Amino acid sequence: MSGKQVLRQMAVKLVCIWLVCLATLAYACDKDIKQRLLKMQQQWTLQNTSSYSYEIKKQCFCSPDYTKEMLVHVVDNVVTEAHYLDNSRKVPDEVEDNLLTITEWFDEISAAIDNESGSVTVTYDHESGYPVNISIDRHTQRSDDEFNVVISNVIKQ
Repeated sequence: MSGKQVLRQMAVKLVCIWLVCLATLAYACDKDIKQRLLKMQQQWTLQNTSSYSYEIKKQCFCSPDYTKEMLVHVVDNVVTEAHYLDNSRKVPDEVEDNLLTITEWFDEISAAIDNESGSVTVTYDHESGYPVNISIDRHTQRSDDEFNVVISNVIKQ
């Protein structure tokens, strides 16, 4: 076997080891983010909050009706109404129909993790457990499918 062949075999082995390490690291990160999600979801659930309001700001490649800051009202774990913060007008029905409760945001995050989305980043409120910043890019190789959501001013009713 020539020196070049030996080097080529070593390079192939190193690349294989490197790929296994990357896969292991990705699995560990997914496991950590899932464990954090479950912990924070439990923290939110233990508070028994079924009626509340929250503000939301979504960044995405979608209609401005979806990206304007909104105040969302939830009663008995159902979104009942939403208004834009800049003018207090009710959001259109098709926008309101797509708004989520905090519990549904946890489900959205969980689905993104389970479906091995390209990128999932979440920060949580340390006291209540609800997600305060959600960033999901389902396919890193595609453009315009990512979104970012900021949730704030959760007020229990």
